[in-house]
Amino acid sequence: MKTFRFLPLLALIWVLLATVAYGAPSFRDVSDKHWAHEEIAWGVAQGIISGYPDGSFRPNDTITFKEFVSILIKAYEDPSSFIADKDQPWDSKTRAYALHRWGYYSSQERPMTRGGVASLTIAAQGFNCSEDQSIQFLLNEGMSRGKTSPTIEGYGKDDLLTRAEAITFIKKMKKQLESLSDKPPYPSPNCPVPGSSARSDLEPGPFTQIQTLTNTSVISLTAQFNSDSNFEIIVNQNGVRLYYQSVDTINGRLNTKIYLHNGPGKYVVSIKPKGSGSTDVDFGNREQLLAHGYAGFTVMNSDQRSPDLIASAYVNSDDPEIIGLVRSIAGGKANDYDKTKAIHDWVTQNIAYDTVAYFSGDIQLKTAMEALLNKKALCNGYAHLTAALNRAIGIPTRIYTGTVKGIRETNAIDTSVVDSLHTWIETYVDGKWIIQDTTWDAGYLSSITNKFVFQHSNRYFDPSPEMFALEHQKIRGELY
Repeated sequence: MKTFRFLPLLALIWVLLATVAYGAPSFRDVSDKHWAHEEIAWGVAQGIISGYPDGSFRPNDTITFKEFVSILIKAYEDPSSFIADKDQPWDSKTRAYALHRWGYYSSQERPMTRGGVASLTIAAQGFNCSEDQSIQFLLNEGMSRGKTSPTIEGYGKDDLLTRAEAITFIKKMKKQLESLSDKPPYPSPNCPVPGSSARSDLEPGPFTQIQTLTNTSVISLTAQFNSDSNFEIIVNQNGVRLYYQSVDTINGRLNTKIYLHNGPGKYVVSIKPKGSGSTDVDFGNREQLLAHGYAGFTVMNSDQRSPDLIASAYVNSDDPEIIGLVRSIAGGKANDYDKTKAIHDWVTQNIAYDTVAYFSGDIQLKTAMEALLNKKALCNGYAHLTAALNRAIGIPTRIYTGTVKGIRETNAIDTSVVDSLHTWIETYVDGKWIIQDTTWDAGYLSSITNKFVFQHSNRYFDPSPEMFALEHQKIRGELY
């Protein structure tokens, strides 16, 4: 069984209280005999902590939560980038940083406690454990012996930190931890049980439910495990499965986005190890998920934007590269019709058909970014990229799957070929939905060489529905 360990940051509080004598920094109340003289001088030199206008440092004063968070952030980031704007509170930028990465900055004026230090230590390494779980981990790993005994009660979690202890803690943490991590939005599976003296050689367990609210139609999902694994993520709304995606961890780290791209309402997000049994589980039912050891949490989405305008797991219209590209392609066009036409022309002239995947039978859904980076795609990749570019510039876009008769051969269609599945898009411009098939307008497969030949066409840009229906039969609209 592989042992799960946090980075050995420090033997927390007992190390903080160690007494060492050094030379004096330039504060009237910190002599060269003060035990934290070197740490205070280091903090001042790094620009992460300062003294008071009267020339004192006040090493024995307690430090507030927001002050501690501020010096922690400045120890890892450029302190100059956290200088508050004029007429803003001094901690406005560190507060926003802490809220974004660790999710807490309430009760900012409260004093920093030993328990708070344990929780923040764990959060900064990318884990979400309760305060008692964080303390228990420190005790189990020998990182603290507690204040009066190696127990939750003996740890002294409600005792306060002084300014001198705080900067000493930060300096030791800086030596051990290279960078700060995000705190996951839901409890980590590996947290020890408070009161258990067992060491933290825990296998990854089930995720834990969370009830949350978003107004952006996208949430981040992160977690840390002992070793690399593959997970299945399924998103349901009103009992209907919207989409499924498979994600891999990297160095044990799960980090992915989940898109709630079917409008406002309640979604159930489920996560399970890939390949685990699932035939008897209703993945739209959080209670069943939890009962079977899977993750199941509810997200209430209040984003009122149309699904035709927002990003999804396959239509990466929120990716900076997609946004930058469409601005260069269509940013100067006068109206939406000209913009979507420019996008159509760019895709058909720059993305080749993936003949290797086609002839090998490796027919998989590909994202817009995969199509863009590889400069080749099957029909779903063409559709996802064309949709992403349109949505990124504010043009509503829908994706459709259906059947087509034949394949394009030069400027004709060989209708002797049997029906096959195909994907295309529709964009909303000038008060109506227009059809686009960028796959068939890009070129054709040569029946002689089995290679793709670029041959740009406008035949399938805004065709009449009657003409389009001669070869295309719509089956369904896709929820992405």
